[in-house]
Amino acid sequence: HSSGGSATLTFEPYLQGHGPVQADVWQAWEADKGKWYTSQELSCDGYTLPASGGDTTDSLADIAAGCSDAVIDTLGVNIGPNNPSSVVATDGIRIVTSNLNIAYDFQPK
Repeated sequence: HSSGGSATLTFEPYLQGHGPVQADVWQAWEADKGKWYTSQELSCDGYTLPASGGDTTDSLADIAAGCSDAVIDTLGVNIGPNNPSSVVATDGIRIVTSNLNIAYDFQPK
């Protein structure tokens, strides 16, 4: 964020061109290759990604290149408003950066 503030980057499966989330089917999403949108305008050294609800998106690689000083301080998983009445599970989240390689493996309930 240009003022040094914070923004939330959001990845939603339905924006990835694979159709709707399928009921009773385990689906894998490669979020690092996907489209993300932001809650607050990102503006860094000539790069801008306007705030949107998914109308304007960019890849994580392009966001990172455009805002090279940005840091991730929180990771969250949320089903989002476009999947009402759904029961979902999340597993196998992996975060890899130049100095971090961590996986979150949630066990069955």
